[in-house]
Amino acid sequence: EGKIIRYMFIEKYKYGYFYDMNENGDFTTQYIALNDYPLDGTSYLHNIDSDQVIELKSPNDSLPLASSSLLKNEALLKTKEYFETLIPDGIGTEIFENIHSVGEQISPKSINNNGDVAGSVYLDKNGVGFSIGVLWLASNEHKPLDISTIIACQLGTFEETDVMIYSIDDNRNIFAGADIKGVSKVGYFEYVSGNQWKLKQSWSSPKNSYTYTPASNNDYVVISREEYQGGGMVTHNFIYQKKKDNRLGRLISRNPYTYKFEVEDLVQDFVDEEILSLWVQGINKDNEIVGGFHTKNVFLDFFTIDLDTKTVQIFSQLADTGLVVYPEGVRV
Repeated sequence: EGKIIRYMFIEKYKYGYFYDMNENGDFTTQYIALNDYPLDGTSYLHNIDSDQVIELKSPNDSLPLASSSLLKNEALLKTKEYFETLIPDGIGTEIFENIHSVGEQISPKSINNNGDVAGSVYLDKNGVGFSIGVLWLASNEHKPLDISTIIACQLGTFEETDVMIYSIDDNRNIFAGADIKGVSKVGYFEYVSGNQWKLKQSWSSPKNSYTYTPASNNDYVVISREEYQGGGMVTHNFIYQKKKDNRLGRLISRNPYTYKFEVEDLVQDFVDEEILSLWVQGINKDNEIVGGFHTKNVFLDFFTIDLDTKTVQIFSQLADTGLVVYPEGVRV
């Protein structure tokens, strides 16, 4: 209806970040305290109809730190320079530090409809920062479960490495990634039983690139790859669809996803200027993705794609034709 239903506020915190919400109104957040750097971040599990919150704890007591991945840090530096150039006089720097802070210790990125939460925790060990993949399962009263070893070993290493969990579905299947001997990999892991997951398919990138999964649902997954080209970061977003066995109607157990198309190629056909950067933000149960992009003369615009029909809609074009109407008093 275009109105605020509920305002969630926790005292003593300065900033709040929303991560994900399930169909039951359970959602995950992170709050940043009022003190100076390093920012004190705490993550919670809420419900839209309740004032009660559950704090999501880390399985470690180490001081959290940003990821030690050189590529990720260099990408952040590029983003910082972009903000500082676009918005001078220290304002761009402040905006960047509010968004990308070493205080983001616990990132509860995904929650399924059973209340299971998946994400990452950033830690420091002997002065080296790294991340671990953590689950907060409802059946275990949301106590933190570190499954980094399960993920990293199946992706190809027994060494301590950066591990991140991007999503968890209602069957506890997960998409997770790790830095394997300098190569960024993402895997689809099916839940077996107990605290066990089995790798079914993986994607990797060349060195000096970073692979991750910004969005997935029961039918599709977006595999994104960041890499250096011409002195800057370029992102490619690839759509994969889950296959089915037509004879038995069952899911394929090995390499269950097949490549469909690249998001950039499809969206570019609907944009007059060359797209300089594009990112995917989310996907819903109707197989529609939403994302953003910018060109030389457009600082920010958004798009949606119906993945089943490949139908693309550009937000600014909808607004220009009157199909999207801004609320009264809002100017874009």
